[in-house]
Amino acid sequence: MKKTAYLCAALLLCASSAFAYTNQYAGYSLNNKTPEFIMESSKIYGYKNADKNSLHAVSYFKAEDMEKVIEKPFTTAYFDECYNKLAVLDKNELDKGMLKLPMLDLKNYSKINYEKDSVLEDAMKKLDEEIKPEIRLDKIGGKKAITLSISQKRANELVTTDLSFISANNVMYLLATGCNDTYAELKEPEDTKDKKETKDTKSIVEDKKKETPKFEPVKRNKLDPVLATKIWQDHVQFVKLFKTAAPVKTAKQEIAYNDAIGGRKVVLPEAWAYAQYNFNDKNKPAVLSLALPADTMVKFTEKITDHVNKSEKPLTKDNGEVVGNAFLASLDQLFASCSVKINNDKDLAKLLSNPMVAKLEADILIKQGLERAKAFGAPYFKLNDYKYKTDFDVNKGKLDLMLDVTLFNEFDFVNFFKMAGTSEKGSCVLQLTKKGLDANPELKKIYDKWSF
Repeated sequence: MKKTAYLCAALLLCASSAFAYTNQYAGYSLNNKTPEFIMESSKIYGYKNADKNSLHAVSYFKAEDMEKVIEKPFTTAYFDECYNKLAVLDKNELDKGMLKLPMLDLKNYSKINYEKDSVLEDAMKKLDEEIKPEIRLDKIGGKKAITLSISQKRANELVTTDLSFISANNVMYLLATGCNDTYAELKEPEDTKDKKETKDTKSIVEDKKKETPKFEPVKRNKLDPVLATKIWQDHVQFVKLFKTAAPVKTAKQEIAYNDAIGGRKVVLPEAWAYAQYNFNDKNKPAVLSLALPADTMVKFTEKITDHVNKSEKPLTKDNGEVVGNAFLASLDQLFASCSVKINNDKDLAKLLSNPMVAKLEADILIKQGLERAKAFGAPYFKLNDYKYKTDFDVNKGKLDLMLDVTLFNEFDFVNFFKMAGTSEKGSCVLQLTKKGLDANPELKKIYDKWSF
């Protein structure tokens, strides 16, 4: 019985080996190797490396989009012309902000139709709300780059954004790096008393942070030089990984995630987005992929922002119920999968060698667990109904499960769940739909055909 319980737990564990990202439709690639975290919607691709505290993202706008931004035909030659005009001001040490370029005015990007990508639309709105950026010109990896740099601090917290405009093949690319650091000012000579006062006022600053959760702008040249250099070089290294190529006219604009351990590619519906987390454990590498309609996270962010604005306090670890309610209120559908490499587990292999006994024990264990959950009736979770089926042979154990649940006494969902495990890997898939709505037909086909 214990071994069967272990198998069921292993089945519930839900990485793909990372790959250089290529978007033939948009005409670019990123040699980002092994990111820990990936997110993608129809026009934006972002990732985070395990050893960094920064998030990188690429978005693109084709000529027809940019024509709405600048209100005239857009070409890469137009971008070069803007770059050259800024270079003249830069050479003469004049304020580059005095040249009003529609291409760099983020408010103009609201003119674009984001019908299939509300994630990017929301991101552009947030950038538009930011403070006046600093403008710099560079050639990074042989590419002309116009960068808007934004830095904001709150007590000892520093948030920076570097947004580089790059153009090739009449496409505009926006490469962004967002970073959170500990704020460190440019150091100036100070006596012992000053140091003591700085130390004594630390608690006051912390109290002020709680009272006023607003950020204030700070110039990059006012930061500690080591910190400022680190932030900029992080962005530079990202831009150097970015390569352009002529967009392939016959390429499809698709959103898909890859699961190398599970050995599959999942193509998502239009106007969906996904996030993927890679657990790069040497012994048990795993990957978790989560897909949602793109507007779900936008709705969620709006609800959280509204809560913070009304309470005038930042979210903390004690606001779990607030976050949970906001997410569930925004959620209509969800599709997720998970895979883990087990590396030849001898105990599981021994259990599977007697599939009849394994199935009998699994049925008893699962039935007992579901009945207990149904009788549990906690305010935050109620199991209304369930169906399940198990199947075992000498190679694998499988479970098909349907759960009708109510969360926080308010949100009703129907969950279809499959999982399977062998002595070498475990994998599972979930399709969740708000009760009363039809499951997405494209994903339902993928779920129904999902095999292990």
